[in-house]
Amino acid sequence: VRDVVEREGVTHIVHGAAITALPHEEAGRAAEIVDVNLGGTINILAGAALASEYLAGRFTVFVPFRELLSRRAWQASLGVLAAAVGFLKLLIRSAAADVPVVGDLIPALLGMAMGASLLLHVVREKSDLPPMGRLERAALAYRVPLGFVGIVVAILHFLLPGALFL
Repeated sequence: VRDVVEREGVTHIVHGAAITALPHEEAGRAAEIVDVNLGGTINILAGAALASEYLAGRFTVFVPFRELLSRRAWQASLGVLAAAVGFLKLLIRSAAADVPVVGDLIPALLGMAMGASLLLHVVREKSDLPPMGRLERAALAYRVPLGFVGIVVAILHFLLPGALFL
């Protein structure tokens, strides 16, 4: 990250939180705040990693991000984080949710799918494993659309944190 920031002359980085709580709200809504802000950020980064080749080919501003997000270590880390956070979203009910699981169903499933796709790409990139099955081929062939859907759902989850299924 430091290399990209220095090379591109970045002077400020802002992580915009979807839920900004006052100190007295932090304690009561901690799970919801972490879920939406951190979980959404991980899904956006995983989606960007999956779609980085396409985005960099269309918009030069994404070239430094493609270089960063195409590194195996970043893809593996994002893959593990996205899959783990997605899985945990299914297990741990957000404090604000009236319905267990359903409130985060789509971000959770997409997080797991994006994480699996990133990890599969990392493993397949430098291995001599036997030929892939249909599911593996689909996960690799549809990386870019999966990435875009993940980004859109993460943004919707940021904007509408209490919406059913988001």
